[in-house]
Amino acid sequence: MDEVLLELATLRNQRKYKEAVTLLRPNTERSDFSMSQRARLSYEMGMLLQDRLRDRDTACKHWRWHAERFPENGERAQRVNQAIQTCETPAAAHAPSEESPTPSASPQTEAPQEEHD
Repeated sequence: MDEVLLELATLRNQRKYKEAVTLLRPNTERSDFSMSQRARLSYEMGMLLQDRLRDRDTACKHWRWHAERFPENGERAQRVNQAIQTCETPAAAHAPSEESPTPSASPQTEAPQEEHD
């Protein structure tokens, strides 16, 4: 697990978000990782899809799969549920308009976001 997290941190620092998702995908099913570890990796993957790659369709599919596969309680579960609720809102409602602030200017619930390619 430590090796995966180290590689994930390296890829994030290099802004290689697609490669990070590729790294995480098979690790969410590893039998030698605990359910909690797999849930964490799956959550990280969802956050990359949603916030860094901004791949709404793939992120929404992933969040639904994640919620079924890893039923959780607590703050992380609340964030997953919020992401799923966002998925149920039409995509146009999430597109920034000319009058609205850019996504990077909106309040954050996570750590400040990095710029991505």
